Amino acid sequence: MYFMDTGLAAYLAGWTTPEALEIGIAAGAFFEIFVVGEII
Repeated sequence: MYFMDTGLAAYLAGWTTPEALEIGIAAGAFFEIFVVGEII
């Protein structure tokens, strides 16, 4: 399942700060979803 809104996906996953998202294990997945959303 892809959330096209990466901000909402990060919030629902519990990532509340940009720093936590940068060093987190899901950083690559969030970046991939962001790129796919921008292409679409």
